[in-house]
Amino acid sequence: MFFKCAHHAPADDQPSGRVVSNGSTSRIVDIHCHRECAAAAEMMKAEAERVGFAALSFGSELTKEVNRQQLINIKPKMESLDERIADMDKMGVDIQAVSISPYQYYYWAEAEVGREVSKTINDDLAEAVGAKPDRLVGLGTVPLQNTEMAIAELERCINELGFKGIEINSQVAGEDLSSPRLAPFWAKAEELDIVVFIHTAGFTHPDRLADH
Repeated sequence: MFFKCAHHAPADDQPSGRVVSNGSTSRIVDIHCHRECAAAAEMMKAEAERVGFAALSFGSELTKEVNRQQLINIKPKMESLDERIADMDKMGVDIQAVSISPYQYYYWAEAEVGREVSKTINDDLAEAVGAKPDRLVGLGTVPLQNTEMAIAELERCINELGFKGIEINSQVAGEDLSSPRLAPFWAKAEELDIVVFIHTAGFTHPDRLADH
């Protein structure tokens, strides 16, 4: 199985095969595939404690346990390139667009910290996809908590690391993506003509569902 958020879905075990159109074989691309950056996780442990950040702080105990167990199950698949390629072959997937796992956005961190951890993640991702360039392409991450830093890292992702686009959350620590301050970021993304994969992880005002 290759990793996707609905990891438990029955369809994961069903080979997709190749799609043939007009007598020619098409390439099958899976755009929703994640990787964990161990170096970034280690880097941010102390920072999370310092600022009092807790993942899934508004989740129920059941939600937290499901997420913990899912991470245990999928962690090897996110880290091992051999397992990833084997799963791709099993599923009939030619190319994966690999992005960071959503819990590693780190928008809650101070801007300078966010910039450094984004660079760490992107460098790690570039090394991983560079090891299998015929099978993997990268979707980078940017520190959206600071517009100028986000634009700079976006340009580095595309122009230096060779990524095809980026992955972002549907909100920035509670701030909507339609915020006026992000207009220059969107303009740069449009100028570069890249893929922007919006993968939600939480939402604004999550306390509204605390009792559910």
